[in-house]
Amino acid sequence: MNLLEWFLRLTMIKQPLVKISSWNILSMSFPLILANMSDLILSTVDAIFVGKLGVSEIAAVGLSGIFIWASYNLFKGPALAVNALVSQYFGAKQMSKCGGILFNGIIISAFSGIILLIFRSFIPELVNI
Repeated sequence: MNLLEWFLRLTMIKQPLVKISSWNILSMSFPLILANMSDLILSTVDAIFVGKLGVSEIAAVGLSGIFIWASYNLFKGPALAVNALVSQYFGAKQMSKCGGILFNGIIISAFSGIILLIFRSFIPELVNI
């Protein structure tokens, strides 16, 4: 029994809407898994190199890592939504809708960047630097 059959039996669905294998799901999710692992590896390598300097330095790396992770993940959701919607409309050959969604994604990204720039100016006061 593969993962899809197990899920269908668990949820009592008689047949899937789209026939897809577990291998397809894993192969599509592999880039996302690598991207999330790279965040973890980056923080670990930072801690290893700065850990030799002292306790307060490694605390600063940990604090900055939290701010970087939060700002990255806060705006990752809209980017994933734009990606999914453009993929659907591109597959349906509705190119005019792809352009509108991409434009809205660019507007959201620009607005997010402005918010991050404004928030960045308040960080030293928040952490008493």
